[in-house]
Amino acid sequence: MMIAVLPLIGISPLSAAAKPLRLSDTLVSALPAIPVSEVRQANGWVSDTWDVAGTPVTATGPAHVSVSVTRTARFGRHQLEVSMALPSFNKLAPLARPDIAGDTIWATPCVSASPTGGYWKACDIIYMIQQNSDGNWYLGDSEEISGYEDWPWELYELTVDNNWHSGNTVVYWEPTAGVPVGSCEQTTVGVDYIASISSTFTTCPQAYGPYSRNKKITTDFGGYWIDTSGTNGWQGAGAADIVHSPPDVSTGYTLTGYSDYSFL
Repeated sequence: MMIAVLPLIGISPLSAAAKPLRLSDTLVSALPAIPVSEVRQANGWVSDTWDVAGTPVTATGPAHVSVSVTRTARFGRHQLEVSMALPSFNKLAPLARPDIAGDTIWATPCVSASPTGGYWKACDIIYMIQQNSDGNWYLGDSEEISGYEDWPWELYELTVDNNWHSGNTVVYWEPTAGVPVGSCEQTTVGVDYIASISSTFTTCPQAYGPYSRNKKITTDFGGYWIDTSGTNGWQGAGAADIVHSPPDVSTGYTLTGYSDYSFL
């Protein structure tokens, strides 16, 4: 005897399947990625999380931005890089504070990742230092990254940097050179131009210093921590700078965090 299986009335076969999660931001990566979650904030920003080839990655910032993730391997170690491209501030909008003098936080974007055995988070606090009506602006960066690897994994390097659109210029920056570190210590780096901008972090052996992805301190600046022998536990790096943004120049920028780690 033949038995016919009929679909329930009003229910299509596709309705029972979970709809794929769509996040506000766009992930760009050659690695397989699955959207995990989105948390909306009161100011309109979002925290979007993906599983990228088994590594949770989160970006927090304005909605509808592009986030890129790369993972490479060399010298028996792994390198993970997460970047978030942020939009330009609207220079044509009425001045919110004509008398701004370096005490206004303009934006606080962050990227984070949980590579095997560890975790790191990189953030950049953008300060409005001087906001002239003709669009001639001065902005301040306070950048920081903290991360760790647990045994049997080891951490070798952390970097954080902010790369502004062409036409902007980093005019003051700290640190200015690599600094050897003999034991763990709290470190503050800062600049003082119109206003004081600083970044405070705890750094451990071997060294910390300035970092630029394009190896030129023009539009791009940040900080690094390194230990060529590898280590466990929390490490940190930071940087501070002042950026001049002339009239008719976009204030868009890209925040990038990076870690170099390996299995013992």
